[in-house]
Amino acid sequence: KMCPGEFWVLIATVLPTTADNKTLTFESSNNKVVRTEGRKIFAVALGTATITCRATDGSGVTATCQVTVSPDPTLHNGHEYVDLGLPSLTRWATCNLGADTPENTGMRFAWGDTVGYTGGHAFNEANYVHCNGSGSLLTKYCNDINYWDTSTGLPMDNKLELDPEDDAAHVWWGGDWRMPTKAEWKELVDNCDMTYLSYNKQEKIGGVVCYNGLKMTSKTTGNSIFLKESLATISDVVDDGHYWSSTLDGDSSSRFGIHFTFYLNGRIYNQHINGYSRELDGLIRPVCPKPTAE
Repeated sequence: KMCPGEFWVLIATVLPTTADNKTLTFESSNNKVVRTEGRKIFAVALGTATITCRATDGSGVTATCQVTVSPDPTLHNGHEYVDLGLPSLTRWATCNLGADTPENTGMRFAWGDTVGYTGGHAFNEANYVHCNGSGSLLTKYCNDINYWDTSTGLPMDNKLELDPEDDAAHVWWGGDWRMPTKAEWKELVDNCDMTYLSYNKQEKIGGVVCYNGLKMTSKTTGNSIFLKESLATISDVVDDGHYWSSTLDGDSSSRFGIHFTFYLNGRIYNQHINGYSRELDGLIRPVCPKPTAE
């Protein structure tokens, strides 16, 4: 897979290594898409071409590879996103915060904390950034006086959405990237077909083999994103996925942030958008508005 303007150098091995004539030629089935120059191939235009490597010793031996020239990845502030045809025009990132491919889990975060962890961190009230050692002593994002730390002398803030400085997606990626709201998770669920990919049901998404997670496919554009499980293993003994929103669960308890979760109960697939203890760990899938340059 190449982008227009790129070039690669092909590597071909002649066997046996004792062959007298190791000279090879390279040719393209469509020079308007990919042209050859010795071992170099140049992406000219969008499309697909087959490159044939041919022995010149009269043996007739050949080898081929297929090259697809695709548009440059759709990027915002250096990070790739997907157009899922959502009514709000929200664009969803192709991978989690702290990951470089859809198949990687990425970093884990407490709700409203911008420090991510891969392991070895105790996610509990004692370590939570927005309380004084207890979930009943919140210091930010609270609309219930029963959970507010009055010893601070500050009035309860009644904030229901994360400020930019507490939004890990915005802090890490900058630009217009941020964590999705509760409403945006619901929009994603309502406008996508969801398929659970097990280890025995792998698919390529964005050119990467994905499994043990949820494939979200747009009902309008057909584009997909993949949500990896939080603690997936190579087997089909699965865990579940926890993905944070930027929204406080103000209707239930200020101790909870809203998250999207999915899991298998036996052979039955389940998904919910509900409250989850803020100090516990979850994954983050950034979103951004439709870029003006798109």
